[in-house]
Amino acid sequence: MGRHDFEPAKLLAGLVLLAAGIAYVLDGLGEVDLPGALPLAMVPPALCLAGLVGAVTYGARRRSARRGAGPGRPGQRP
Repeated sequence: MGRHDFEPAKLLAGLVLLAAGIAYVLDGLGEVDLPGALPLAMVPPALCLAGLVGAVTYGARRRSARRGAGPGRPGQRP
């Protein structure tokens, strides 16, 4: 299996959605008392932030590729 590019937007979205899921589980078990909409309210800002991070990552990779990154330089896969 080949190497994959690092996708920070997917990492960020996954971590925030995981945190929202854990908050729901802890609230359901009675370990914490959260307002009902708090975990759900975390999701839209997290998706917006992940979109912003994805756009910045895309721009950085595109700029790096435009500079003519050759083999062995950042921005290129072998």
